[in-house]
Amino acid sequence: MSDSDTDGRTITEDGITLTKSYETDEFPVPTVDFRLRSERDDEAMVRLVDTIPEGVPAADLGFHPDYGGDDWTVEGDSAVFEHRLAADEEYRTVYGVRTDDHDPERFMTDPTVEIGNSDGETSTTEVADAEGGTDTDDTAPEPATDGSDGDDTEDSAATSGRDSSQAARDVIAGDRDVADPDGDDAIEEVDISGAEAAAADGAGESGGTNTAGGQPRDGEADTGDGGITEGTVGAALAAELRDDDLSAADRELLAEELDTDDAGSEVRLTHLQSRISDLEAYTDALEEFIDENGPARQLIEDLTDQVATIEDELAALDERTSETEAAIERLDAAVETNADDIAALDENIDDTEGAIDTTQESVAELRSDVEEIEEWRERISSVLGGVSEES
Repeated sequence: MSDSDTDGRTITEDGITLTKSYETDEFPVPTVDFRLRSERDDEAMVRLVDTIPEGVPAADLGFHPDYGGDDWTVEGDSAVFEHRLAADEEYRTVYGVRTDDHDPERFMTDPTVEIGNSDGETSTTEVADAEGGTDTDDTAPEPATDGSDGDDTEDSAATSGRDSSQAARDVIAGDRDVADPDGDDAIEEVDISGAEAAAADGAGESGGTNTAGGQPRDGEADTGDGGITEGTVGAALAAELRDDDLSAADRELLAEELDTDDAGSEVRLTHLQSRISDLEAYTDALEEFIDENGPARQLIEDLTDQVATIEDELAALDERTSETEAAIERLDAAVETNADDIAALDENIDDTEGAIDTTQESVAELRSDVEEIEEWRERISSVLGGVSEES
């Protein structure tokens, strides 16, 4: 863990301690680091709201999947983190800042922390002098009357956060691959089945295919109980919409009755805008990568040339190795021949040394004989010399 570039922020609320810091060395991009520590005896739902500095686009933020990235969403100018913290648990989450030309001090504002206990009660802590802090409303939002709109909105918002996290999570990890918008993460299509049902109900209430007297028109089958065949109005409405047979007034009426500007559509629009921003961010990253490394075709061609060069060098090395092996074999044969010659020479030397020893013995014997002859000659000379004097 690197040292923080700026002074950290610490907030304690209802047994939960939050420490916020700005890190630059641990990940490839700067990150805003949050560490949660629970000193409670029960689990608690923690909601953290961190204000995004003015001038910093949401596309510049990335949520790491290994550090609670799926628990983050972007709501307006705030990044919102929601996580259920167990008793005595310590948890760390971060979000990355795509570019490093932002002032770290701008990110070091005091976040808003909301703690929800097992009874559903919520307590909120926000430092009064926090720059750009997000105010929270203690009044809970009204639940949807039919029990479905609220859930759809919440699910869509969560999906938006997860998709934004998926689209930018590799920024922290240094990965520049762009997710395929047509793959599993593609934007979900808007389900208008409920709208068709509403249109059917509206048509039935306004008279539909019945006459003013409540009887069906001539040639029309009575479906019983004054109803209509299931799907007839919806199919007819869809056909007229496709054929562009509806007048502007009818379209306005349908739009008003169907309430197309509901919260779900706004969430989906926000989701779409977030995905487009993520796609633009990764398009820029891909362009930078291509500028630095060239297009994939050029990379493959360069790699192919390098492989061909290596193969040529290996072939030349194999040839030189074969030549070296042949030379070694010839050298081995020459060494064996020389060894035989040396062995024969050793035998000749032994024979010569034996002959020399024999010759030396013969010379010694000859020298002894010569000495004896010399002595004999001297005695003869002495005898002959004495005889000559007497004569």
